[in-house]
Amino acid sequence: MRTDSESPDYGGQLDRDGLRSATLSGARWVGASRIVAEVLALATTVVLARLVSPAEYGTAVIVLILPMLATILTYEGFGAFLIQTRSCTHEQVGSAVLLSIASGLLLTALVFFLSPLVAEPLFGAGTSELAQLCAPIFLIASFGSVPRALLQRRLDWKWINLTELVHLVSVSVVSLGLAFAGLGSEALVLGALIGAVVVTLVLLCVAPGGRPMWDWQSVRAIVKFGAPAALGGLASTLQRNVAFLILAGRVSTTQVGLYWRAYQLGVEYQSKISAITFRVATPVLMRADRIEDLREIRTRLLSINCTLVFPLLALLIVLAPDVVPWLFGPDWEGAVGPTQVLAVAGVTTILGAGIAAPLIAVGRPGAFASFHVAMMVGTGVTTWFTAPLGITVVAVGTAASQLVVLLAGQYFLLRRHLGIPMRESLGETAPALAASAVVVMATMPVAAALGARLEPVPLMLLIGLLGLAIYGACLRLLSPPAWGDLRTFVRVLQVRRLRPATVSDTP
Repeated sequence: MRTDSESPDYGGQLDRDGLRSATLSGARWVGASRIVAEVLALATTVVLARLVSPAEYGTAVIVLILPMLATILTYEGFGAFLIQTRSCTHEQVGSAVLLSIASGLLLTALVFFLSPLVAEPLFGAGTSELAQLCAPIFLIASFGSVPRALLQRRLDWKWINLTELVHLVSVSVVSLGLAFAGLGSEALVLGALIGAVVVTLVLLCVAPGGRPMWDWQSVRAIVKFGAPAALGGLASTLQRNVAFLILAGRVSTTQVGLYWRAYQLGVEYQSKISAITFRVATPVLMRADRIEDLREIRTRLLSINCTLVFPLLALLIVLAPDVVPWLFGPDWEGAVGPTQVLAVAGVTTILGAGIAAPLIAVGRPGAFASFHVAMMVGTGVTTWFTAPLGITVVAVGTAASQLVVLLAGQYFLLRRHLGIPMRESLGETAPALAASAVVVMATMPVAAALGARLEPVPLMLLIGLLGLAIYGACLRLLSPPAWGDLRTFVRVLQVRRLRPATVSDTP
């Protein structure tokens, strides 16, 4: 039995075999959970798109940034240190709990009282009222940040993914129920708020962080790492949402809603598949004992991620004109063009994740922050100048600016901090990218010819099967190793008994 003077066992670093075991275990759990989660999420999204108009979405889009900020600022600011540090102590955990709750309370007060002064003049009274309604989410999320970090440190894939499923189910049920009741944009915000309450309660039950405490040495270490990490997380969130913030002040709410839908399809939804690899990557890479092991795991994960997601983005480009209006309703037809363009931006998002995760893992939160600040500024400036030209031009500018910053990040950050040359990263993506380009060129004429003759469902099935067959043949021809990685990953996700990773106690 542990005495009060002893520190709990929070786990240590992983050797090469431990990293491999943790990666495979994580991929199985994340892969299995995402299948369930995304079926539910897609069904919820389709129903909500028919209950809530693009204009209502446009009003809520700005406020829906707050739940993301709440998680980022509390988790990255005070939880990420607990995962990255080589030895985690009871004092560090208690100090992180105290700092997280205090920041959550402060942020809740700031959002509530500043919304009428800031949001109302810029976005209107409706957005200001929704922001005040959502303000408590910062305090709610602050109680779950340390438990979430402890699950990540322990590589407890079972509860990491079960808590996320609980969150998604609760958000979906509440949002749908309130939307059916006619609440519109309020349904989206209240769904996020109540979902945060539910998942925080679950996190506190399965991984309690303990009582808040003040230990000056721990506080200093947490803030030193957490401040730039939180800045990077904040910049990353704003980079994904800065276009909506700018468009909300320059175009109609309907256009904001259409662009939001296009961004979700072209950029955000691919991250649901990317989660199978890069959500595994961050906690695993943080536990690597040697830089060589970190580089190897990162390279393999990047290759698998590109191999999985690139063909789906290619098929989205081909099928968007038929699928988007059929799936979400005719009111969303204006999102087709931006969706096709933003699918290209989805490619850069995948490669960007291959920069961010290893920078945090090697203790370079400042470089991580710089990368996302550059991404945010590039996207924001581009959106400001292209907004008068329409949302399709905004999408083109976003894809181009993100590509430029991505190449700079590959060259200056990965080479400097991890010794990874650009040709290594880009070389891993080349086969999947080339094979996906062939898919677009081969299937787009077929889809255009058959679009007027076939209903959307048989058209999707035909083009999807044709595209995947072409992709598989090209990939096997261009890169047998990439083809082998894809087959290995599929075998990893086969149903079998899932065992937690074994963590070395070596500090």
